[in-house]
Amino acid sequence: MGTKIIPYSDGEVIEWRWWSDNKLISFQLFASCFLIDGLLVDANAPGSEKDLRKWVNKLGGKNHINSCFLTHFHEDHAGGAPMLKKEFDVPIYASTLTVPYLKKGYKYRFYRKTYWGRKGQKSVIVEPIKGPLKTQSGKYSFELFPMPGHSPDLTALIDKKNQIAFVGDAIMYKYGYTFGGSSADLYEDISQIYKSPKSLYKITEGMDNLKIFVAHVGMVNRNFIAEKINEIEDLHAKAHKIQKELIDSGYRRQGKIVKEIIKEIWRKGELLQFKILSVGEISRANLVATLLKWPLDS
Repeated sequence: MGTKIIPYSDGEVIEWRWWSDNKLISFQLFASCFLIDGLLVDANAPGSEKDLRKWVNKLGGKNHINSCFLTHFHEDHAGGAPMLKKEFDVPIYASTLTVPYLKKGYKYRFYRKTYWGRKGQKSVIVEPIKGPLKTQSGKYSFELFPMPGHSPDLTALIDKKNQIAFVGDAIMYKYGYTFGGSSADLYEDISQIYKSPKSLYKITEGMDNLKIFVAHVGMVNRNFIAEKINEIEDLHAKAHKIQKELIDSGYRRQGKIVKEIIKEIWRKGELLQFKILSVGEISRANLVATLLKWPLDS
């Protein structure tokens, strides 16, 4: 297992990263949680529990972390919450949409266990809030901002006065695949994913110093949001253009059309390792399918 502590803005925000060293993983994928003035945003993965406990103890326990907010229910964000609540008496908060997902806990597929831990997501009682969420000293006051797409309950935190936002997985580093297939808890629709950062970009207009903290990425600014919006728009236009050309040239089977679009857009084609290990839950085909379902004029 590996961990890394990254301070931002002279320690105003601290990111704690954790990743698995499982030999089945071909590249490093870390999970993040962020600490600001006593508020921990997200609680990392179930597999991080031992290392998370050590980090929290070094900080001083509840004296340094007095509350935790979960951006959504996925295990790489909520995994450490049961331990934080039980051992450190840290209250766990989330939007009203997130609460029922975590009440029972859940298991997940093998490929997710290699990244986030074998035990699955333990149940945890989460306190619903509608905002605002104030930090320990009262310096920061975050409003809740829904950003569904990656997850139906995904909720960002935004402090407009101090120009800080925590968005969980609402924005990705690169859009080359989506979750889908048989995964009920990880089904993504690219049209909804697109709408969320676009809404964030709109409501943060004029915030030239906005600091945005993104899971699996780190700190970015508003320009990064604009880049992701343009990236999705470009993929959307390309997918429909190529589909029309294929249909005009005689293609009829949708499965074949999707495969040809993948070949045209991505030089390396489908992510076979991901697709096979995830039993189809992760693939470029999932992304292309939702790009094509999304009308160009919407």
